Amino acid sequence: MLICTGWRVASAVILSWGLTFLVSPAARAQLVPKHQVTAADVEALKDALYMRLSPDGTKLAYVLGERQGEIWIISTRRGSAPSKLAEGTVPTWSPDSKRLAYYSSQSGALQLWVVDLHSRRAAQVTTMTGGIDADPFTRFSGFHYAPLLLSWSPDGARLVFSSQLPATPYKPGHAPVGSVSNQDFGGNAPLVLTNTTPPDWTLEGVFRSDFRAAQPTGNVSQSSKPGRELSFAPTKVSQLFVVDVQTKVISQLTTDNAIYFNPDWSPDGAQIVCASSEGQSLFWPRSGRQQYLHD
Repeated sequence: MLICTGWRVASAVILSWGLTFLVSPAARAQLVPKHQVTAADVEALKDALYMRLSPDGTKLAYVLGERQGEIWIISTRRGSAPSKLAEGTVPTWSPDSKRLAYYSSQSGALQLWVVDLHSRRAAQVTTMTGGIDADPFTRFSGFHYAPLLLSWSPDGARLVFSSQLPATPYKPGHAPVGSVSNQDFGGNAPLVLTNTTPPDWTLEGVFRSDFRAAQPTGNVSQSSKPGRELSFAPTKVSQLFVVDVQTKVISQLTTDNAIYFNPDWSPDGAQIVCASSEGQSLFWPRSGRQQYLHD
Protein backbone atom coordinates (compact mmCIF):
# COMPACT_ATOMS: atom_id res chain seq x y z
CA MET A 1 0.00 0.00 0.00
CA LEU A 2 1.26 3.47 -0.77
CA ILE A 3 1.41 5.08 2.65
CA CYS A 4 1.90 8.58 1.22
CA THR A 5 -1.63 8.75 -0.18
CA GLY A 6 -2.83 11.20 2.45
CA TRP A 7 -0.43 14.05 1.69
CA ARG A 8 -0.66 13.39 -2.03
CA VAL A 9 -4.41 13.88 -1.93
CA ALA A 10 -4.05 17.03 0.19
CA SER A 11 -1.48 18.46 -2.21
CA ALA A 12 -3.69 17.64 -5.17
CA VAL A 13 -6.67 19.39 -3.58
CA ILE A 14 -4.65 22.54 -2.89
CA LEU A 15 -3.12 22.51 -6.36
CA SER A 16 -6.49 21.92 -8.00
CA TRP A 17 -7.75 25.29 -6.81
CA GLY A 18 -4.80 26.96 -8.45
CA LEU A 19 -5.30 25.09 -11.71
CA THR A 20 -9.06 25.45 -11.95
CA PHE A 21 -8.86 28.73 -13.85
CA LEU A 22 -5.86 27.56 -15.90
CA VAL A 23 -7.28 24.38 -17.39
CA SER A 24 -10.96 25.08 -17.99
CA PRO A 25 -13.20 25.66 -19.80
CA ALA A 26 -11.87 23.96 -22.92
CA ALA A 27 -8.50 24.12 -21.17
CA ARG A 28 -8.30 27.91 -21.70
CA ALA A 29 -6.41 27.22 -24.91
CA GLN A 30 -7.62 30.48 -26.35
CA LEU A 31 -7.29 33.90 -24.76
CA VAL A 32 -10.57 35.49 -23.71
CA PRO A 33 -10.92 39.28 -23.45
CA LYS A 34 -11.40 40.60 -19.95
CA HIS A 35 -15.01 40.86 -18.89
CA GLN A 36 -17.18 40.66 -15.82
CA VAL A 37 -17.73 37.16 -14.50
CA THR A 38 -21.05 35.72 -15.66
CA ALA A 39 -23.10 32.70 -14.65
CA ALA A 40 -21.96 30.99 -17.84
CA ASP A 41 -18.32 31.43 -16.78
CA VAL A 42 -19.02 29.80 -13.43
CA GLU A 43 -20.94 26.90 -14.96
CA ALA A 44 -18.11 26.27 -17.43
CA LEU A 45 -15.48 25.84 -14.71
CA LYS A 46 -14.18 22.34 -14.08
CA ASP A 47 -11.91 21.01 -11.36
CA ALA A 48 -8.63 19.35 -12.27
CA LEU A 49 -8.67 15.92 -10.63
CA TYR A 50 -6.07 13.20 -10.08
CA MET A 51 -3.10 15.34 -11.09
CA ARG A 52 0.11 13.41 -11.70
CA LEU A 53 3.52 14.89 -12.52
CA SER A 54 5.66 12.85 -14.94
CA PRO A 55 8.79 11.20 -13.45
CA ASP A 56 11.03 13.54 -15.46
CA GLY A 57 9.07 16.57 -14.20
CA THR A 58 8.32 17.96 -17.66
CA LYS A 59 4.59 17.19 -17.96
CA LEU A 60 1.44 17.14 -15.84
CA ALA A 61 -1.48 14.79 -16.49
CA TYR A 62 -4.87 15.37 -14.91
CA VAL A 63 -8.54 14.41 -15.22
CA LEU A 64 -11.51 16.66 -15.97
CA GLY A 65 -14.84 15.21 -14.83
CA GLU A 66 -15.44 12.30 -12.45
CA ARG A 67 -17.96 10.13 -14.33
CA GLN A 68 -17.09 10.76 -17.97
CA GLY A 69 -13.44 11.54 -17.38
CA GLU A 70 -11.17 13.28 -19.85
CA ILE A 71 -7.41 13.00 -19.50
CA TRP A 72 -5.52 16.20 -20.28
CA ILE A 73 -1.80 16.89 -20.39
CA ILE A 74 0.21 20.09 -20.13
CA SER A 75 3.91 20.89 -20.19
CA THR A 76 5.39 22.36 -17.04
CA ARG A 77 7.03 25.11 -19.08
CA ARG A 78 5.62 28.58 -18.47
CA GLY A 79 3.00 29.60 -21.02
CA SER A 80 2.24 26.05 -22.19
CA ALA A 81 -1.25 25.19 -23.41
CA PRO A 82 -2.93 21.96 -22.29
CA SER A 83 -4.37 19.39 -24.70
CA LYS A 84 -6.85 16.55 -24.37
CA LEU A 85 -5.17 13.15 -24.52
CA ALA A 86 -7.85 10.50 -24.01
CA GLU A 87 -11.22 9.56 -22.53
CA GLY A 88 -10.59 7.89 -19.18
CA THR A 89 -9.38 8.26 -15.63
CA VAL A 90 -6.49 7.52 -13.22
CA PRO A 91 -3.62 8.39 -15.60
CA THR A 92 -0.45 6.66 -14.43
CA TRP A 93 2.97 7.53 -15.85
CA SER A 94 5.40 4.95 -17.17
CA PRO A 95 8.87 5.12 -15.57
CA ASP A 96 10.35 6.77 -18.71
CA SER A 97 7.58 9.43 -18.87
CA LYS A 98 6.76 8.43 -22.46
CA ARG A 99 3.46 6.61 -21.87
CA LEU A 100 0.37 6.84 -19.72
CA ALA A 101 -1.74 3.92 -18.51
CA TYR A 102 -5.34 4.67 -17.63
CA TYR A 103 -8.79 3.17 -17.21
CA SER A 104 -11.41 3.71 -19.91
CA SER A 105 -14.85 2.34 -20.78
CA GLN A 106 -14.70 3.35 -24.44
CA SER A 107 -14.71 -0.32 -25.50
CA GLY A 108 -17.96 -0.90 -23.61
CA ALA A 109 -16.44 -2.11 -20.32
CA LEU A 110 -13.82 -0.72 -17.97
CA GLN A 111 -10.39 -1.83 -19.21
CA LEU A 112 -6.78 -0.68 -19.03
CA TRP A 113 -5.39 1.35 -21.92
CA VAL A 114 -1.92 2.72 -22.67
CA VAL A 115 -1.27 5.82 -24.77
CA ASP A 116 2.06 6.76 -26.33
CA LEU A 117 2.63 10.49 -25.85
CA HIS A 118 4.74 10.91 -28.98
CA SER A 119 2.32 9.31 -31.45
CA ARG A 120 -0.83 9.95 -29.38
CA ARG A 121 -1.90 6.40 -30.22
CA ALA A 122 -3.81 4.50 -27.53
CA ALA A 123 -4.20 0.72 -27.24
CA GLN A 124 -6.38 -1.41 -25.00
CA VAL A 125 -4.17 -3.80 -23.02
CA THR A 126 -6.72 -5.77 -20.95
CA THR A 127 -9.79 -7.75 -21.98
CA MET A 128 -11.19 -8.74 -18.59
CA THR A 129 -14.55 -10.48 -18.96
CA GLY A 130 -17.21 -7.97 -17.99
CA GLY A 131 -14.54 -5.33 -17.44
CA ILE A 132 -12.24 -4.57 -14.52
CA ASP A 133 -14.28 -4.65 -11.32
CA ALA A 134 -12.52 -2.69 -8.56
CA ASP A 135 -13.66 -3.26 -4.98
CA PRO A 136 -15.27 0.00 -3.78
CA PHE A 137 -14.62 -0.91 -0.13
CA THR A 138 -10.86 -0.60 -0.68
CA ARG A 139 -11.38 3.17 -0.74
CA PHE A 140 -9.87 4.72 2.40
CA SER A 141 -9.63 8.26 3.76
CA GLY A 142 -12.12 9.50 1.16
CA PHE A 143 -9.67 8.98 -1.74
CA HIS A 144 -12.05 8.47 -4.65
CA TYR A 145 -9.50 6.74 -6.88
CA ALA A 146 -8.01 4.30 -4.34
CA PRO A 147 -9.76 1.16 -5.69
CA LEU A 148 -8.29 1.84 -9.16
CA LEU A 149 -4.66 2.31 -8.15
CA LEU A 150 -2.25 0.54 -10.50
CA SER A 151 1.51 0.46 -10.96
CA TRP A 152 4.08 0.09 -13.74
CA SER A 153 6.95 -2.35 -13.40
CA PRO A 154 10.32 -0.53 -13.22
CA ASP A 155 11.19 -1.67 -16.77
CA GLY A 156 7.89 -0.34 -18.14
CA ALA A 157 6.88 -3.74 -19.52
CA ARG A 158 4.01 -4.70 -17.18
CA LEU A 159 1.17 -3.26 -15.15
CA VAL A 160 -0.21 -4.59 -11.89
CA PHE A 161 -3.81 -3.88 -10.86
CA SER A 162 -6.65 -5.36 -8.83
CA SER A 163 -10.09 -6.59 -9.83
CA GLN A 164 -12.83 -8.60 -8.18
CA LEU A 165 -13.61 -12.22 -9.01
CA PRO A 166 -16.10 -14.66 -7.46
CA ALA A 167 -14.85 -15.96 -4.13
CA THR A 168 -13.52 -19.49 -3.87
CA PRO A 169 -16.34 -21.71 -2.52
CA TYR A 170 -15.87 -22.81 1.08
CA LYS A 171 -14.95 -26.49 1.41
CA PRO A 172 -15.63 -28.13 4.79
CA GLY A 173 -12.54 -29.63 6.37
CA HIS A 174 -10.11 -27.30 4.63
CA ALA A 175 -7.88 -24.83 6.42
CA PRO A 176 -9.32 -21.30 6.67
CA VAL A 177 -8.49 -18.65 4.10
CA GLY A 178 -5.07 -17.11 4.61
CA SER A 179 -3.94 -19.80 7.10
CA VAL A 180 -0.18 -20.01 7.50
CA SER A 181 -0.18 -23.38 9.27
CA ASN A 182 -0.42 -26.87 7.82
CA GLN A 183 -3.02 -28.00 10.33
CA ASP A 184 -6.38 -29.27 9.16
CA PHE A 185 -8.79 -27.10 11.14
CA GLY A 186 -11.63 -29.47 10.29
CA GLY A 187 -9.84 -32.53 11.68
CA ASN A 188 -9.07 -33.78 15.15
CA ALA A 189 -5.52 -32.43 15.43
CA PRO A 190 -5.55 -29.02 17.15
CA LEU A 191 -2.95 -26.34 16.61
CA VAL A 192 -0.88 -26.34 19.81
CA LEU A 193 0.53 -22.91 20.70
CA THR A 194 3.98 -22.79 22.29
CA ASN A 195 6.61 -20.14 23.02
CA THR A 196 8.02 -20.70 19.54
CA THR A 197 4.70 -20.37 17.69
CA PRO A 198 4.89 -17.57 15.10
CA PRO A 199 2.77 -14.58 16.20
CA ASP A 200 0.67 -14.71 13.03
CA TRP A 201 -0.55 -18.19 13.96
CA THR A 202 -1.99 -17.28 17.36
CA LEU A 203 -5.29 -15.88 16.08
CA GLU A 204 -5.27 -17.37 12.58
CA GLY A 205 -8.50 -19.26 12.14
CA VAL A 206 -9.62 -18.87 15.76
CA PHE A 207 -12.90 -17.29 14.70
CA ARG A 208 -13.37 -19.60 11.73
CA SER A 209 -14.58 -23.14 12.31
CA ASP A 210 -16.26 -26.05 10.58
CA PHE A 211 -19.16 -27.57 12.44
CA ARG A 212 -20.50 -29.31 9.34
CA ALA A 213 -23.31 -26.77 9.27
CA ALA A 214 -24.44 -24.57 6.43
CA GLN A 215 -21.70 -22.08 5.54
CA PRO A 216 -22.38 -18.52 4.34
CA THR A 217 -21.92 -18.01 0.62
CA GLY A 218 -22.99 -14.77 -1.00
CA ASN A 219 -25.96 -13.22 0.75
CA VAL A 220 -27.67 -16.43 1.87
CA SER A 221 -26.57 -19.64 3.54
CA GLN A 222 -25.33 -22.39 1.27
CA SER A 223 -27.62 -25.40 1.08
CA SER A 224 -26.40 -28.34 3.13
CA LYS A 225 -27.57 -30.75 0.43
CA PRO A 226 -24.68 -31.78 -1.83
CA GLY A 227 -24.94 -31.07 -5.53
CA ARG A 228 -27.49 -28.29 -5.22
CA GLU A 229 -26.55 -25.27 -7.33
CA LEU A 230 -26.79 -21.76 -5.94
CA SER A 231 -29.22 -19.43 -7.64
CA PHE A 232 -27.33 -16.26 -6.73
CA ALA A 233 -23.91 -14.80 -7.44
CA PRO A 234 -21.25 -15.74 -4.85
CA THR A 235 -19.34 -13.10 -2.92
CA LYS A 236 -16.61 -11.37 -4.92
CA VAL A 237 -13.10 -10.73 -3.62
CA SER A 238 -10.33 -8.49 -4.90
CA GLN A 239 -7.42 -10.27 -6.62
CA LEU A 240 -4.15 -9.05 -8.16
CA PHE A 241 -3.36 -9.26 -11.87
CA VAL A 242 -0.34 -8.44 -14.04
CA VAL A 243 -0.65 -7.62 -17.73
CA ASP A 244 2.19 -7.50 -20.25
CA VAL A 245 1.78 -4.22 -22.14
CA GLN A 246 3.18 -5.62 -25.41
CA THR A 247 1.66 -9.12 -25.55
CA LYS A 248 -1.48 -8.15 -23.56
CA VAL A 249 -1.24 -11.45 -21.68
CA ILE A 250 -2.86 -11.25 -18.23
CA SER A 251 -1.61 -13.30 -15.28
CA GLN A 252 -3.56 -13.71 -12.05
CA LEU A 253 -1.21 -13.45 -9.06
CA THR A 254 -3.56 -14.25 -6.17
CA THR A 255 -6.31 -16.85 -5.98
CA ASP A 256 -7.49 -17.15 -2.37
CA ASN A 257 -10.14 -15.10 -0.55
CA ALA A 258 -7.76 -12.89 1.44
CA ILE A 259 -8.75 -9.72 -0.54
CA TYR A 260 -5.69 -8.03 -2.09
CA PHE A 261 -5.55 -4.43 -3.32
CA ASN A 262 -3.41 -1.28 -3.79
CA PRO A 263 -0.45 -3.07 -5.47
CA ASP A 264 2.92 -1.47 -6.18
CA TRP A 265 6.22 -2.77 -7.58
CA SER A 266 9.48 -3.02 -5.68
CA PRO A 267 12.30 -0.89 -7.18
CA ASP A 268 14.03 -3.98 -8.61
CA GLY A 269 10.81 -5.35 -10.14
CA ALA A 270 11.20 -8.67 -8.35
CA GLN A 271 8.34 -8.25 -5.88
CA ILE A 272 4.94 -6.61 -5.58
CA VAL A 273 3.75 -5.07 -2.32
CA CYS A 274 0.04 -4.85 -1.65
CA ALA A 275 -2.53 -4.49 1.11
CA SER A 276 -4.80 -7.30 2.30
CA SER A 277 -7.64 -7.62 4.78
CA GLU A 278 -6.77 -11.32 5.25
CA GLY A 279 -10.28 -12.28 4.26
CA GLN A 280 -12.04 -9.94 6.68
CA SER A 281 -14.84 -7.77 5.37
CA LEU A 282 -13.80 -4.23 4.48
CA PHE A 283 -17.33 -2.98 5.05
CA TRP A 284 -16.73 -2.38 8.75
CA PRO A 285 -14.12 0.23 9.84
CA ARG A 286 -12.74 -2.14 12.47
CA SER A 287 -11.54 -4.60 9.84
CA GLY A 288 -7.78 -5.10 9.89
CA ARG A 289 -5.44 -4.55 6.94
CA GLN A 290 -1.99 -5.99 6.45
CA GLN A 291 0.75 -5.50 3.87
CA TYR A 292 2.11 -8.38 1.79
CA LEU A 293 4.98 -9.01 -0.62
CA HIS A 294 4.42 -11.18 -3.72
CA ASP A 295 7.41 -12.59 -5.58
